[in-house]
Amino acid sequence: GETARLLQPSAFNETRLMPEDAVGKFLADETNARQFVTTFGNDPQARAAMAVGVEDMFRKAVVDPVTQRVKPDAVAKFLQTNERQLDTLEQGGLSIRNRLEQVQQQAANLAKGFDNLAALKTQFGGETAQDVVTNLLKEPSRMRAALQRMDDGAKSALARETSDRVLRQISDGRPQDALKFLSDNKASAMQALGGKGVYQDMVDLTEQAIQLRKVQTEF
Repeated sequence: GETARLLQPSAFNETRLMPEDAVGKFLADETNARQFVTTFGNDPQARAAMAVGVEDMFRKAVVDPVTQRVKPDAVAKFLQTNERQLDTLEQGGLSIRNRLEQVQQQAANLAKGFDNLAALKTQFGGETAQDVVTNLLKEPSRMRAALQRMDDGAKSALARETSDRVLRQISDGRPQDALKFLSDNKASAMQALGGKGVYQDMVDLTEQAIQLRKVQTEF
């Protein structure tokens, strides 16, 4: 059942979080949440995987993907719909509610960064922060000039938007496209992500995703 699907060994013998649907099944009602606690209550790795999964679901539900602002109505709806399930998980040792509060605070800080990034549109073109990032990625010298004008919040927003473009393609089952994006925009992406180390981490992650898809297709 969902218990077996939540945690699945990857091709690299690591435990990884299954897609959102598996976590969603445990969060679907109080009985399923209790099943998770009964099965995995004493497994720290499983509890951590579930907590991250719920956190990701919450972020997708309440944070606007363009403005990065939290939608209060969506927060209220998520917490109300999942109140008993969240209580059950908390009682089972998962510190879920604190994580959800952190998501909201992080989103608020990131939204300010995206506002500052969008303000660069007069110099670098576009209408939104995402447009600005697209234009900066096209030309390393333009990226370099823009970074000199950014505060720390805008730089964090730039790094998040750049990494999200990679992660979205991986999540959509298109790791080859993610790798091409990184390759085509290497010099500018490296600047946007904060250096060679982070850039290489993204490349490694993408190559692992490609390898994993190859293994999955063989079975």
